[in-house]
Amino acid sequence: MKIFKRFEWLKNDELKIWMIPSKSGAVEPEHIHEFLEFVYILDGEIIHYINDKDYHCHKGAFLFINRGENTVSA
Repeated sequence: MKIFKRFEWLKNDELKIWMIPSKSGAVEPEHIHEFLEFVYILDGEIIHYINDKDYHCHKGAFLFINRGENTVSA
């Protein structure tokens, strides 16, 4: 499982916000963050699995994923 470490993304406790677009149907393997993740669905549909619970999301949905939560998207 991939662990996204805070020090790999942030320096000196700075606050950064990234917008990383991905295509509908993209699969993100199981991973954990040491930071917060916000997901906004611009178009299409996706299923996010957070701590083994599935969330069926569609255009306009907004997800808040807390640090340390186990996440997969399909």
